[in-house]
Amino acid sequence: MFVGEPSGSSPNFVGETVPFRLSYNGIQANVSDLYWQTSWPLDHRTAIAPDIYAPPTFAAYRANTDPAMDAILDHLHNTASANPA
Repeated sequence: MFVGEPSGSSPNFVGETVPFRLSYNGIQANVSDLYWQTSWPLDHRTAIAPDIYAPPTFAAYRANTDPAMDAILDHLHNTASANPA
């Protein structure tokens, strides 16, 4: 189960970096060289939506709380209440 905010990238993305130095000025740069395909090839989603949406907010930051953890605990409590032992 995925809780929080949408992922920062699509299911298929270029990742992993290889550092190299530019020959003219010696500045170090990185290039991604590995394509991660964790979905089907024609999946054009820009992000993966969470099962339980619980985005971070400034109010939560100020109160030192974690909306995702609160959502998880609420879900566990509701699941336990719906399925008593």
